[in-house]
Amino acid sequence: MVGVLTTSDNDINNSFTYSLVSGTGSTDNASFSIVNGSLLSGTGFNFEAKNVYTIRVRSTDQGGLFTEKAFTINITDVPDMQGFVDTISPALLTGWAYDPSTPAASINVRVVIDSNVNYTVPTTFLRQDVNNAFNITGNHGFAFAIPGSYSTGYHQFDVYRLNPVSGAVEEKIGTKILSVAETAAPRGSFDGSLGSSIFGWAYDPDAPTTAINVRVDIDGITSSTFTTQFARADVNAAFGITGNHGFSFDIPGSVSNGSHTFAVYALDSTTGGATLLGSRIVVVNKAPVGYIDSISPTSLSGWAYDPDASATALNIRVDIDGVTASTFVTPFARADVNAVFSITGNHGFAYNIPSTLAAGTHTFNIYAVDSLTGAAQSIGTKTLTVSALPTGWVDSLNASTLSGWAYDPDAPSTSISVRIDIDGVTNTTITTTLLRADVNTAFSLTGNHGFFFALPTLSTGTHTVAIYGIDTVSSQAVLIGSIHQVIVA
Repeated sequence: MVGVLTTSDNDINNSFTYSLVSGTGSTDNASFSIVNGSLLSGTGFNFEAKNVYTIRVRSTDQGGLFTEKAFTINITDVPDMQGFVDTISPALLTGWAYDPSTPAASINVRVVIDSNVNYTVPTTFLRQDVNNAFNITGNHGFAFAIPGSYSTGYHQFDVYRLNPVSGAVEEKIGTKILSVAETAAPRGSFDGSLGSSIFGWAYDPDAPTTAINVRVDIDGITSSTFTTQFARADVNAAFGITGNHGFSFDIPGSVSNGSHTFAVYALDSTTGGATLLGSRIVVVNKAPVGYIDSISPTSLSGWAYDPDASATALNIRVDIDGVTASTFVTPFARADVNAVFSITGNHGFAYNIPSTLAAGTHTFNIYAVDSLTGAAQSIGTKTLTVSALPTGWVDSLNASTLSGWAYDPDAPSTSISVRIDIDGVTNTTITTTLLRADVNTAFSLTGNHGFFFALPTLSTGTHTVAIYGIDTVSSQAVLIGSIHQVIVA
């Protein structure tokens, strides 16, 4: 607004309307307008480009009588703007400033928040748009990281250009208002601890599909900040949300054994504020460690120890196909394990696999039992395929010959090896080379499964003869029938 128009009249009850009209002095009418008696500029003024404007105004009373007058409007020169505040967000305030006396040099600006807190901020980055506009060089842009979080409502940020020599305020270059909306606090739960970890869930109602940060304090000291890592179907269903809101935190190995206070906080995705999810006393102990070295059809071996009782033998539990088969104590020393972990004591084990396992694939889960809590800690899983054992029969046996048949159900069309022991000593191993149609028919087989063997000359007296079928998978020797006696006269 340039000014307010008024008219003097002997009749004090008259009212007047105003308009711009052509005539003497109306040269710059197009640069102005009149609204409700106020003279308004239609364009910005530039003293250097034009500093005098003339207009012609008509004043008309309610009876239609009018008078006209030309006005001269002089433009006053003021210093050009030497800074500006561009943007504000909850995190950042940006703008630019320079000093005409040192146009290539960076300067400082002062940011005053709510007329209370002051910050000095340097112009540290290039603003090419500013340099082009004022034909200058150097870094004149600033970006102020807004500290902390602010209460709900409006907060005023005033920015001043400072004298580069004295540091005194030269001029105010702008004001921005930051509106902080009310936010919902995060929700969640510190569910508990299991072994060497704690777990729970958290989400922010203001960002219900987004993982949020969780902070863990141990004995009053912040230990870690991390993001919720996995989906919790129960939580998502309960609150009608999606995304990853579950967390699990491994207790650092540096935390000593014993009772510690764990406090878990969810961090607001907007303000960064911390909401306590829960505080618990957690008894910290180190979980057992171990390894399954090998498994065979007859045995399983490995090692295990508990860092909380590193010199003490440890209970081992063996589950076969999900059912506990045996519990025992690590019975012997493992020099290699003791050397690697700088421990002493018996930490090795060997488990004899039951010979009664049915043919097929079996799963062996091995657990070391924690010496403090009694919890079973898995140290590994192995699978073992148990083959079906050979079967057969000895049809005839005398002092000079023996005959019979044998086959392996795991290789029903393949000849197998047969071992012959005389008086407890292996005499020879032969192969089933004879076709036995009766056997093939009885067991729905093909191939050669019969055998015939001429015994060596035996001395006078009683002798034992044992015939074994050799398993094609495990090479286990399986007695066919029973141990026989042969009497030589």
